[in-house]
Amino acid sequence: MDNSVSVIMPTFNRAHFILYTLQSFMNQSFKNWEIILIDDGSTDNTKHIIENIKDYRIKYFIRSKEYTKGPCGCRNMGIDNALHDYILFFDDDDIAHPKLLEYSMNAFDQYEEIDFCNYGRSVFYNDSELQFKLDNSYKITTIAEEDYYKIIANILPFNTCAVVWKRTAIGSERFNETLIYSDEWEYFQRLLSNGLSGIKLEMDLIFARKHSNSSTARFLNKDSVYYKSTVRARKLAIVNLGEKLLLNKDLFKYFLNQSIILKDKSILMLTMEYYRMKSFQTFFYSIGYDIYPMLKAYYKIKSKIVRNYNNSRII
Repeated sequence: MDNSVSVIMPTFNRAHFILYTLQSFMNQSFKNWEIILIDDGSTDNTKHIIENIKDYRIKYFIRSKEYTKGPCGCRNMGIDNALHDYILFFDDDDIAHPKLLEYSMNAFDQYEEIDFCNYGRSVFYNDSELQFKLDNSYKITTIAEEDYYKIIANILPFNTCAVVWKRTAIGSERFNETLIYSDEWEYFQRLLSNGLSGIKLEMDLIFARKHSNSSTARFLNKDSVYYKSTVRARKLAIVNLGEKLLLNKDLFKYFLNQSIILKDKSILMLTMEYYRMKSFQTFFYSIGYDIYPMLKAYYKIKSKIVRNYNNSRII
């Protein structure tokens, strides 16, 4: 394998952020990289900014019509155009630690059998908040094949920009271009369900910019399109994990909880189908789901009454 990294970066109208992101790679201590920058049809001056950067490693593409508009199509085009044996998916508004690539590639040299290198992530709102730890004192933990459910259930953080992959681990797998949110999560669970293992560097090497126009902000603001995409991603994962006989008790609980959070009973029903649950169990879980909102309201009122009663006794 060549000891170089292809950084795949979709972009759309981020002229006000992208220069800072690209500069964070030009400042890397590890120099063997390329950036495959896929423009999804920007109408601002993104192209002008890129053309003024004199670095042959930054390669600018306009998304081809062969790929669907959106981050997934851009990432797939990036994979298909990447030259190197290590892949990093990166967002056009985040910042890389100056030693992100150096530490990651050192890890691959030290642990030759791993499929990916994961690392920590911090968030920031203003560039003045960024502080980089530059020493080598970080802990390394293993992520075994059986830990996949912790990543899927978000017990073990696994953000898009916080993983460098071996290209052999990705193989022919591509992002689902029908998804606009939870697409990375759905893609990564597919990769991990293929029996991959890796390590985590216990150090923040990616700094995610928080702003009101981010996809996460739209989801939290209950954008219906983003919610529907999340529901679809959960169902795709259930089918994938179910067909591979990987739906264990922990994942059943996770998808049950997701059906409640997303208020979509079909997630629960599909989970029970692929979990191969017996008919009487399916019946009771279905009834439980239906009455859960009433029980939740009841216990909330009861808790309030008890709390008020206890407060009155204290007075």
